[in-house]
Amino acid sequence: MTTSRPATVLALAVLVLWSYVGAVERSELLPLPLPDLSTMGDAARERLEQLQDRVADLKTSASDANLAETYGTLGKYYIAHHLNDGAEVAFLNAALLAPDDFRWAYYRGFVYQMVGKLELEREAFERALELRSDDLPSHLRLGELHLALGENEEAYRRYQLAVELRPTEAAAHSGLGRAASALERPQEAVEHFEKALELQPRGTIVHYQLALAYRRLGDMEAARSHLEQRGDGEVVFLDPLMSAIGPLKNEDVVEAVLEMAATPEEHDDRGVAIFAGAYLAELSQAVDQIHGAIDALTRDAAGLESSSEPAARNRLIRARLHFAAASVRLENGDLGGVQKEVEAALALEPDMVGATLLLGYVLERTGDLAAAVERYSTAIEIDPDNTIALRSRANARFSLRRDREAIEDLERLCELGHERDGARIRLAVAHLRLGELEAARNHYQKALDLNLEPVDAAQVHHHMGVIEIRTGSADRAVEEYRIALALDPQLVAARLDLGSALDRLGRYQESAETYRQVVEVEPSNVRARRGEAEALASLGRSREARQLLEEGWQAIPESVELLHALARLLASANDPEVRDGERAVELARRTLRAGSTPSRLETLPMASAEVGFFDEAVKLQRQVIQMMTWEGRFDELPKLEANLARYRTGQTCCAPQLAPE
Repeated sequence: MTTSRPATVLALAVLVLWSYVGAVERSELLPLPLPDLSTMGDAARERLEQLQDRVADLKTSASDANLAETYGTLGKYYIAHHLNDGAEVAFLNAALLAPDDFRWAYYRGFVYQMVGKLELEREAFERALELRSDDLPSHLRLGELHLALGENEEAYRRYQLAVELRPTEAAAHSGLGRAASALERPQEAVEHFEKALELQPRGTIVHYQLALAYRRLGDMEAARSHLEQRGDGEVVFLDPLMSAIGPLKNEDVVEAVLEMAATPEEHDDRGVAIFAGAYLAELSQAVDQIHGAIDALTRDAAGLESSSEPAARNRLIRARLHFAAASVRLENGDLGGVQKEVEAALALEPDMVGATLLLGYVLERTGDLAAAVERYSTAIEIDPDNTIALRSRANARFSLRRDREAIEDLERLCELGHERDGARIRLAVAHLRLGELEAARNHYQKALDLNLEPVDAAQVHHHMGVIEIRTGSADRAVEEYRIALALDPQLVAARLDLGSALDRLGRYQESAETYRQVVEVEPSNVRARRGEAEALASLGRSREARQLLEEGWQAIPESVELLHALARLLASANDPEVRDGERAVELARRTLRAGSTPSRLETLPMASAEVGFFDEAVKLQRQVIQMMTWEGRFDELPKLEANLARYRTGQTCCAPQLAPE
């Protein structure tokens, strides 16, 4: 590309001449740099050469308005083909000829945004707003510029104006949320990020920004939820001027896709599909144009011998075009259309691996995991070492809890050198779910040898702690959980399990403190509230435990677990001032209405005995023992039978701890 004169000189020239009244002398126009067009497609090159020639012809004869329009059209084509030097000069000349035309200031601002000339970008968009003060895209782009320059207060005011202009604009709310975050106003940021997602759910990148805002507020549960939902979907806004650029570029891209599909020797199936999805998704006519080419090829095929080489090539090209159309539909979220396209491709070319994988993906997205596994298996039969197929089948099998089969795929991925991509950790998890603790431990240890990122290593140490608990080594589990939390202090699951392990070791004070740390950052965490109360009850501090459970239930009234814990404490606390048999009976019955479990059922005879209903307590306790026997929980029978003996002799049960849910 030919380099133009320094942009600052050009911009200053325009600033001086903007105040000029009357016809513009042609000598005042800036010379166009002539970019190298030799690498462009024929259609694009010819169109640009025609426009450049037209500018030269009109410079001596056309009116200012007509010449400005021609320069502007040339500038738009330059933008479409990323020829930014030429675009800058074309729009500068258009602005000289028509200084009150909003379009040329806006396009010039966009060019400077693309090349990173931030101060010139600011000047151009401010000029655009002088000409059209209510132009929303200009406000949005200026807001983005202010954020890039660290001008957070200016960005905040700019996005506020954008929201006032159009309260239903997701990009305005997203920008205002980012500005509020930069100004350390997380609550306000949350409100605007939530509004942006409400208005534009596909803008999944906002989930990450929202997670950071919630983390600043201390709401770790909400932060984790939004972090899990984060994606790459940008928040977009309607930009009429830039929408006019797309067709200037995409006409030629459709031609390029058709040419790529017709040359399998140079472009593989997946490459054609990726290219089509990336460049044609915003062009509504793209799929129709692709189908027009398919129809033409289908007509050609009618005159070919079906077993001939030309017929085979014809089928291959049609299949590749269907695959390309599927990729475009996928970018637009049309899963039904994607399925039809890939099925048409596979009808023509059954061994097309990319189309087979895409069909599996669509089936997985629509909930048919078993059918997805079949498609992934077909792809692996065609290409046994296809890592995308192996990973996709492993994930689908994992979701179906077909862990033994998933292990086969994950082991193959590790053999192929993809253990860093999560295969080794997923392999350990599969063994853990199967109860194969030593195999799981072995794979977790191998994962640690990969020098994982701290947050990933934290997850591994957490899971190794779970293994230690299952093998009866609570002390070693505590060590693993502490390592996990040193690597990632925000890993709430590890902190909860640490509290549980400390409780098992009788270290109740440490357990209560650990659970309290979780409650402070996640007030809605039921397990943490209950664990803290359980630890305090074990320390003989039943009054504090009751207060915590009462507060927790008031804060989370839908929690049956907290309700049950409170009922059990009221029935069995070591402090008679805490026990309340009548209320315990009432709450125990309420928990059973939400669903019967042996633990909930056991609380009712405890409460019944506390109010003197010993016959009822005996009857209910027998039912509990029967349920435990059916479930094979024989280790709990001695305690249950001892309580049954107490009820028979008119004694209450006053266990100092809460029962596990």
